[in-house]
Amino acid sequence: MARIITYQGSMDALVWHKEYKNLDCDTELVVPVAHEAVFIKDGQVTDSFAMGRHFMRESCVGTGRLFHDEGEKVSCRVYYVKKEGAYSIKWNTPRPILITDPVLKIPVEFDIGGVFSIKIIDSKRFLSRLLAFTKKAALDEMKEFFRGRMLIYINDQLLAALAESKTSVIELPRKLMSISKDLELRMRYIFETFGISIEGFMLKKVELISGGEKEEVSPVCGLAGDGDAAGGGGQVGDGEPKPCITTSAGEVMYCPLCGVDLPPLSVYCHKCGAKVGE
Repeated sequence: MARIITYQGSMDALVWHKEYKNLDCDTELVVPVAHEAVFIKDGQVTDSFAMGRHFMRESCVGTGRLFHDEGEKVSCRVYYVKKEGAYSIKWNTPRPILITDPVLKIPVEFDIGGVFSIKIIDSKRFLSRLLAFTKKAALDEMKEFFRGRMLIYINDQLLAALAESKTSVIELPRKLMSISKDLELRMRYIFETFGISIEGFMLKKVELISGGEKEEVSPVCGLAGDGDAAGGGGQVGDGEPKPCITTSAGEVMYCPLCGVDLPPLSVYCHKCGAKVGE
């Protein structure tokens, strides 16, 4: 009787795999809906199969395939990869980012966080690249892996996006949509090398750090542009929207040079760049 390989994982698993020994050409393979099966022998990807029922004798014999000839028996791992649906990954910078603000030309320290989703588009490339870095294939472990890959690049890519759009860190709240889209495009080519597509990338949190204290940067007052909510408030003298920095106490101080409202413990003015803190 022919041996039959079937999927035995949960339907919400991103990847499920099992090791098989002494498979022969009479083996049959069943691949469920929304999945792709990939064979790996001696650390190398050999064959992949879409949804359906497959017979190894018809599909896996030849040079570079699972079986070199019809009489061979092999040991291998079979990976079932889910190709439909995207998986959401939340992230936060593990430590503050310190950059020179491309507009104010002053050092700015801040934390950011957000969410992005991944979808497997190339199962062979995904497994080849992933297994070169880690042997773990559980969903939570893979989420952690791709979260870590994203964090490797976020600093440089965010600085490049701010510089090209001539955006100050203080302006991020009113440009979250456009900067997020820019970052998605920049990150896309990095993840495509892993056979992964980014299905949305969104910045959700920006916290400036001044005097060792975090201050959440809220949406710009008086502006409902770029797809982000706007708070109440006024405009600065030149008609540009005034960035608002909220604190738990809701207190403000003022820049001695331009008079704009500032949060407690500010070191620099977010409008003119003047040093205002001790």
